[in-house]
Amino acid sequence: MTRDLSNTFGPVLDPVLSIRKEVILQPGEKVRSRFHTGFGLRENVLRLINRYGDLEAADRAFELAWTHSQLSFRYLRIQHEDAQRFQELAAHLI
Repeated sequence: MTRDLSNTFGPVLDPVLSIRKEVILQPGEKVRSRFHTGFGLRENVLRLINRYGDLEAADRAFELAWTHSQLSFRYLRIQHEDAQRFQELAAHLI
């Protein structure tokens, strides 16, 4: 059972962003969904939406970013386990 969202906002104890998209699938059908969040100047955000709005373009950008990070780790002689530790530490600092 779906109900209409209230389309309201205000102070709450547990803030949430809610987006709903109904998808009806036939047996055996598949659907891919992706949601990105970000912020910036309007013109920059619109440019990025246009560039990465296509799932294939977004997938390619993520693949290239992963490849770049792996090459950087190799160049800096950083092991995978160390990179994970650095990321965990950075998350606490941020």
